[in-house]
Amino acid sequence: MNKHCKIFLSATKDLGIEQIVAGIQGVDTFEGEHRFIPYADKSNKYVAAAVRRVFPDIVNQPDVYNWGTRKTAVKTIESAIDMNEVDVIHSVSFPCSSHLVGYDLAKKYGKPWVAQFYDPWSDNPYRKFKTAKYRQKDLEMERFVAEHTNAIIHTNNVIKDVWGKRYGSEVEKKMTVMPMSYEDDLYKRAMDIRPKQRQRKFILSYIGKLFFDRNLKDVVEALKIVRSKGINLEDELRVRIIGEIHQEDINRIKDAGFDSVFEIVGYLPQGQLEKYYLESDAFLVIDSPQAQNVFFPSKLLDYFIYKRLIIGITPSKGVTHDLLTDSGNIVFENGDTEGLSNCFNALIKEKSSPCSFDSHFYERFSPNALKESYKQILKQLK
Repeated sequence: MNKHCKIFLSATKDLGIEQIVAGIQGVDTFEGEHRFIPYADKSNKYVAAAVRRVFPDIVNQPDVYNWGTRKTAVKTIESAIDMNEVDVIHSVSFPCSSHLVGYDLAKKYGKPWVAQFYDPWSDNPYRKFKTAKYRQKDLEMERFVAEHTNAIIHTNNVIKDVWGKRYGSEVEKKMTVMPMSYEDDLYKRAMDIRPKQRQRKFILSYIGKLFFDRNLKDVVEALKIVRSKGINLEDELRVRIIGEIHQEDINRIKDAGFDSVFEIVGYLPQGQLEKYYLESDAFLVIDSPQAQNVFFPSKLLDYFIYKRLIIGITPSKGVTHDLLTDSGNIVFENGDTEGLSNCFNALIKEKSSPCSFDSHFYERFSPNALKESYKQILKQLK
């Protein structure tokens, strides 16, 4: 979120507003001209871990930071600044409990409040509940925030539409879609990034973390089909995995006999990824199979700016599917190994892209576009 703080800082400066940022000490770190107020994490992870074993859903109300850290945050912020001089309160999740801090301050001091969601709350499939009672309480918390905040920012239209149907027209009026954006320096360098001249071996890169049901199963199965058609994959294709990978995927690669097709680079810090982006002929994005994908895929922003073909494996209803379709890239639903194999076959055999994608699609996510959207929200609240 740090890069967006810088963009918001620029927007608030234009409107004559000073930006002050508060966050959990040791978890949130911010640099720049704005003031940063760190508050202590009082959630006690050890106690939470013990409670989670017996009553797992309690600490998901909505998260562990609600138990202790919420009150600490309010007190720390109140002691650091004069809240009567604050114009707007802006809470950002994750964690979801940051919005409860925003509510506490907004109610006490009568200030307008913006609630921004980088990730979904109750629609996050990784937030699992064992009991209907606590699941309902979590939904009630989300509704409480949606109904009491003055403005809501979501990253995409999919989750915006979900909330519109769930909470009705009054909440829908408050919502604005502001996708993630680029750092200024990376965006300015985009004009210098050129298409890569294809070498004999096609390099397909997955850059990111693989875990749970976001895995290489479909890719490996599709490549088995390609190999069955007599194509020597070792000579024609290199699949690079730059990021964390589960042992199950490593076993899957070995069992298929694809050790010389896949290159497992492992995790690398952001500053060391440039080489791998530039060497790639195409990128791979994989989402877990769900009825609907409501996450904004931040990795796609990195892919778009390097102007390479992107192949997506993702639910047909979701943000990734919509972005890849709109940009003219290739998308397959989870489990469509036949379609994926045909795509791989075309890339290898015909040595050309099977589609013409929009290499300027990244311009939709410019820092200036985000800045102007945020300024409009603030103007409406002043």
